[in-house]
Amino acid sequence: MAALTLDHLSGGRLRLGLGLSGPQVAEGWHGAPFGEPIGRTREYVDIVRSVLRREVPVTAPGPSYPLPLPGGAGKPLKPNVRPLRSDVPVYLAAMGPRNVGLAAEIADGWIPFLYSPDQPEAFADAVTDGSSRRAPGLADLDVAPMVPVAFGSDLGSARDELRPLLALYTGGMGSAGANFYKHLVTRYGYGEVANGVQSAFLDGRRTEAAALVPDAMIDELCLVGSVEHVRDRLDAWRSSGVTTLLAKARDVRTVRALAEAAA
Repeated sequence: MAALTLDHLSGGRLRLGLGLSGPQVAEGWHGAPFGEPIGRTREYVDIVRSVLRREVPVTAPGPSYPLPLPGGAGKPLKPNVRPLRSDVPVYLAAMGPRNVGLAAEIADGWIPFLYSPDQPEAFADAVTDGSSRRAPGLADLDVAPMVPVAFGSDLGSARDELRPLLALYTGGMGSAGANFYKHLVTRYGYGEVANGVQSAFLDGRRTEAAALVPDAMIDELCLVGSVEHVRDRLDAWRSSGVTTLLAKARDVRTVRALAEAAA
């Protein structure tokens, strides 16, 4: 993944990205109740920052992550290694309005996926609400969407490269009733498409699901096509309030083409 900061590819920038899975993954893979995701994320970020500061043994009141565990044999601890820096920026991957608001309140950066630069108003209220409670010591929120990228002189082939990915997230990431990505693209106006993609995907017809993803949706949510086309499209991302673009790229060739487009 490459980080595009406005007009150049940046390297050597250390960030800590955190994201809370939806109920299907949280309960099916981690064996933890989905519960109160906002409170749990807030607790977790506080603990991570305490660990990195390494000032005192870490304690936390809970309720999700009480440290040390009440009634147990543990005691407050701190790392036995010294981090190279104690101010690693914390980024939250967030989709829903409340979680986006939390990112704007407590995080150094926000990582959305399937972000539309043509419809930044979809998140505007949540960002404004969270920013109104932002800690004075935090710099401005770094808006850093993760964007699928595919280059090619044949626009149709480049789109086809990304179609299965959008079908996976729209149709298969979560249960039929709890897919945050499907909810998001529905807010963008692709509700009918999203219903069809999800129905086909969950029924095992993944090729059909991918074929149902329209060109307009790919063009809006991804960077796709020739270097010249992507260069023109980057202006929309800049003007939408994005400050860092995280490119979801498959190979070095794509990263190099993106660097050329951004030059």
